[in-house]
Amino acid sequence: MTDKFSKAAKDLTDSERKKALESVLDNANETEAGIIRQILGEDGKPLTEKQKKVYEKYIEPALVEKCGALGCTRFSLAGETYCATCAIDYGE
Repeated sequence: MTDKFSKAAKDLTDSERKKALESVLDNANETEAGIIRQILGEDGKPLTEKQKKVYEKYIEPALVEKCGALGCTRFSLAGETYCATCAIDYGE
């Protein structure tokens, strides 16, 4: 993924990040899934340095996708077809 995906993911609100993490969890490999479950967990256990690197390199950029609307350059949450603006336009 490019830096644009990482930057867009860093701009997510906490609720958007949680929703995207839950979506990404379904297709994550074992290592990534464990990290995501730890982030979403109630115990608030912090990530190790190694886990942070995996999160930043693989998980975080996957939290956003290009909007599916023709010509739109914005990002949508992982698992969603349209960005917030296009979702209104296309009745989603």
